[in-house]
This record gives sequence, structure tokens and C-alpha cells, in this order.
Amino acid sequence: MITPIDPTDSEVARRIVEIQLAAYAVEASLIGFDGIPQLTETADQVAAMTHLQWRGAFDGAQLAGVVAWQLEKGLVDIDRLAVDPLFARRGHGRRLLHSVPVDHATIVSTGTANVPARDLYLDEGFVAIGQTEIAARIFTTQFRRPAPDPRTRR
Repeated sequence: MITPIDPTDSEVARRIVEIQLAAYAVEASLIGFDGIPQLTETADQVAAMTHLQWRGAFDGAQLAGVVAWQLEKGLVDIDRLAVDPLFARRGHGRRLLHSVPVDHATIVSTGTANVPARDLYLDEGFVAIGQTEIAARIFTTQFRRPAPDPRTRR
């Protein structure tokens, strides 16, 4: 089940941090870089991110993954998408991505060597639009999914 979550709730913020630590540790291993910002965020920092829209994926009663984004200048910017590795490969990441509004163009980035994340975005209609070197020989790839054509909406 995907539902809005409130990061200002201390238990939710604590669980978001747990999910991020576990999920981004996997990404850090995949890309060979442990400087991912979410690896050092505290529950207080997460709770302060009220400018983001948050959704959580639940596996039973347990928060298994999160997505957060903001709409800025007509563009949905996915700030983070993380699934606890204990709940991986169950479709939570894809369902979280589907919970993000699609009526605007959407951007997201991930470590270039994070093949599972790259494949998810490509499978969901995103196109790679660039790469950024964030450390020596460590790259992120930026993706964009266009807004739907209003002429084809019903």
C-alpha cells in the first residue's frame, strides 16, 4: 500500500532515516562512493523537509520504502526514492514511483553504476539526459520523463 506520510512525526522520520541508511548503503557499494547525502541525514533533518511531498510503501504495517518530490517551476523533481533492502524486489520502488504525479515533466538522478535504479527509471519512460561527475570517476545520471501530451488525455 502507498500512502502519504508525515516526516514531521518523529517515528516516521526515524524510520525514513533507517530506510535511507540501508538503501543508500547498497547504492554506495554499487557505485563505489559513500558520500551520498542521505547517508548522513538525521531524523531532525528529514523532519524539516516539509517542502517535499512524501509517500510511503507499506509491507503490512511496516514502512518499507519512501519517495519524496517537489513541484518546482512546472517540473516534478524526485528528491529521493529508497526501499529498505529487507523489502527489496517486491515492487515497492515501482509502486512508489507510480505514486508521483505524472501530469508534469519529471526529473530524477541516481548513481550511474546503480543498474537496478537506472533500469527502473528507463522501464518507466525516463530518458537519460546527462551525467555529472560527483567525485573522481564517480558519476550520477540524470533522467527526465516528459509530461504527457495533453492532446492524448481523456
